[in-house]
Amino acid sequence: MENVAKMLIHDAEVAEALGIACILYAGGHNSLYLLSGKAVVVKKLNDMLSFI
Repeated sequence: MENVAKMLIHDAEVAEALGIACILYAGGHNSLYLLSGKAVVVKKLNDMLSFI
């Protein structure tokens, strides 16, 4: 489970390096605690709609 969070954190780092926005999903195997502070994190997929 932690490997998935590490991959998402890497995705956020790549997005930051490219200067693009990144939204991480803290559902399923992904911990809100591990992802917080890396990018915008949503708990529900519907929450992403507010960023579009």
